[in-house]
Amino acid sequence: GMFECEGQTTTANESFYTSWNKWGVHDGNRGAYTKNITFDASRSSSIYGNSTTVQPQTIKAFVYIVVANSTKTSIQVDIDKITTDLNGKADTDLTNVTDSAKVLMSGMAMPSNKYIDLTLGASGSEYTAPANGWIKLAKMANGDRQYLGLFINNVITFNIVGWNGMETAFICPVLKGDIFKVQYSYSGPTNIFRFYYAEGSESEAN
Repeated sequence: GMFECEGQTTTANESFYTSWNKWGVHDGNRGAYTKNITFDASRSSSIYGNSTTVQPQTIKAFVYIVVANSTKTSIQVDIDKITTDLNGKADTDLTNVTDSAKVLMSGMAMPSNKYIDLTLGASGSEYTAPANGWIKLAKMANGDRQYLGLFINNVITFNIVGWNGMETAFICPVLKGDIFKVQYSYSGPTNIFRFYYAEGSESEAN
């Protein structure tokens, strides 16, 4: 900064120094003057005005921010009540399920609306059940004493003898992975050969 100093002092040193004279009117007398004194701290020490050595104070620190806060609450657990509740659940043998649950479970084994149409191959051809479900077959006889048989895992399930013009049809349950085989001499058309998914196996249908 700069300021004016009035009086007899005409010189200055160190941080204060004379810069220039100002002539003017003093106490009504023309010709009076004042000395302008300038302040420059760098004349006393070279560190003043040097940005490499004089800068605001800096502090390095870790900043922690709390983004959530919670309080742990004690909870009492009634073991006896839990045991009572668990006893009301179905056990591994399903011996303690309610009547309505039994009705629901029995329906899970029934044929659903989802099915796969199969192609009947030559007599003795084998097929694999893709899921729990039902096999349905309906075929016509074009002569007397023709036969139609179904084997599941090499155990005969149906063995029917038909007459000319007779349609034979059956539906039979199978488990996923069962091998079923159809043996026949029926020479008429195959009206239906289909695998129905069980209600409980619908999720396996494509």
